[in-house]
Amino acid sequence: MSHESFKAAFSNAINHVASNISLYVINLDKDLTSNRKIGAGNLISFMVSCVYSSTKLELLDVFGLVPNAPFASAFNQQRAKLKSDALEAVFHQFNSLVLSMEETASLPFPCC
Repeated sequence: MSHESFKAAFSNAINHVASNISLYVINLDKDLTSNRKIGAGNLISFMVSCVYSSTKLELLDVFGLVPNAPFASAFNQQRAKLKSDALEAVFHQFNSLVLSMEETASLPFPCC
């Protein structure tokens, strides 16, 4: 299985959770529903991809030095709105996608 397949599965898992974000926020009607600099998909992706640097440096790695890049405080405010169940759901979705891809790849090819 290629790294593109894993990347696509991860992206699909994040999109699946982000499209159902009302299940994973504190306030159902208003949290992470509007289009902000750090939307639900970007927030989850950012949280998973952080390595070991400070939030400020990680944000610089992702957004660069663009004038409208979000501050660390904006990230912290958005993160506070998200339940930990969201990350768990991403990993469950990702695992099920990868397992189904492995099962499909292990099927024998039909003979001509």
